[in-house]
Amino acid sequence: VELLPGVSQPLLWWHVEGKEGTVPPKGSVRNETEAAAVVQVVRGLQERGVGAGAICVMATYEAQRALLRASLRGPLAGVEVDTVDAFQGRQKDYVIVSPVRSNVLHGRAAVGFLFDWRRLVVASTRSRLGCVVVGNSHTLSHVPAWAALRDLVLSRGALYEGTYASLRAVRTAATSSPPPSPPPPPAAGTPTPIEIERDFWSGPLMVA
Repeated sequence: VELLPGVSQPLLWWHVEGKEGTVPPKGSVRNETEAAAVVQVVRGLQERGVGAGAICVMATYEAQRALLRASLRGPLAGVEVDTVDAFQGRQKDYVIVSPVRSNVLHGRAAVGFLFDWRRLVVASTRSRLGCVVVGNSHTLSHVPAWAALRDLVLSRGALYEGTYASLRAVRTAATSSPPPSPPPPPAAGTPTPIEIERDFWSGPLMVA
């Protein structure tokens, strides 16, 4: 099954530059542009014959989870939507990850608890057949673990940009890198691209 139109790799990143915003009273973060893109991916999978019960959408923030649940209506309503933390220990055939954060100011990005690489490990290893990250690679590349994932998909020709109907592969790191500023040093245990690839292929994802 193609995870995106014309794209059949099992691990993909669709670069989407949405605008994040906080939701009172707790200040959780959501991203409406990213949520709309996730809905397109879900609808496309269903049009290609994937049942709602085989799909899970994982959001990194509670406000985004709520937004996605409200957005997936009608025939899309059977798709499970949860936070990354709540999905630990479970699997689905197809997983769509919504990282939410989308900002770069003066060469720096605010990413909150996405800096914890363990959330990425959970998000990227819960699928059996395919995983799509839908989010801003510029912002997330300021986080060592997410930058490692970006480098992995880029090396495999699996980083895409553009609209859902007109996707194009990103060919060089220069077009997907954040503004030049040295990223913070990786935290202890942060996976490298090789380790992410090893965990991805040795985890629950099995490709026929």
